[in-house]
Amino acid sequence: MKAEDFLVPPATGVRLDERDPSSRGYFATDEEAEAHTQLQAERLKRLQAMLQAHEAYGVLILFQGMDSSGKDESIREVLSFFDPGISVAKQFKKPTETERQHDFLWRAAQALPGRGEVGIFNRSYYEQVTGERVYPEQVEQWGLPPEARENLWEKRYAQINDFERKLVENGFLVVKFLLHVSEETARARLLERIEEPEMNWQVSEADGRHFGDWDAFHETFELMLERTSTSRAPWYLIPADERWGTYAAVATILVERLAALHTAFPEPDDEERVVLEKVRAALEGNGG
Repeated sequence: MKAEDFLVPPATGVRLDERDPSSRGYFATDEEAEAHTQLQAERLKRLQAMLQAHEAYGVLILFQGMDSSGKDESIREVLSFFDPGISVAKQFKKPTETERQHDFLWRAAQALPGRGEVGIFNRSYYEQVTGERVYPEQVEQWGLPPEARENLWEKRYAQINDFERKLVENGFLVVKFLLHVSEETARARLLERIEEPEMNWQVSEADGRHFGDWDAFHETFELMLERTSTSRAPWYLIPADERWGTYAAVATILVERLAALHTAFPEPDDEERVVLEKVRAALEGNGG
């Protein structure tokens, strides 16, 4: 299993109905996929420690997908790979009054990770070229003047690409996952939430509305992939019917991308070596 197996090449059209959402990739069983995921998790812990030690790069991970595609579960799994002290997840819901007073990328900019940190977005600014394209009345909440509404979607694709280009050029890795779930699996997961009392709180009226507009959402996802999968910040299309297959793919891609940032921990410079020796002498002098 390699990252390129899931890569959406830049400026390439993708038909979601031609991609198998139930694939586990190279794994015949959930047990095999789980074992692979745990192996990658151990590698990720070391890679994150390198990221923190060097404090040169930051990492932004985005998850998009339909309701019940497994975004929340995947994010919980990914967070379990990382040090919670330098990892943070941000869920993007309906914009607040303050957020609506700014451009649609402003709230994402406020939540970006710093150098040496990992940030995870549950949904993101891509809602403004998917959900708002399916329900264009939602554009009204941003209070855009008439000229800003002209050719709106192409402008937003370009603005997103520019935003991500600036991040990458300044040393921030951007890794984007679209979780591709089948309509049948999404229906079954939503019905399970309705049937299980402890899961009822996870269901909203919007879930039914979004499910009813399945084809319209898929059209916007396909356009999103075509317009915003770039060489700097490509999309990865992840089969999401089988949870352990999803986790295995996500973990594999993250290991591959983070491993390209650093191959070893930083060597201490002369000043740092002096400090290390001072601390060693103090510890040994106290009878450690």
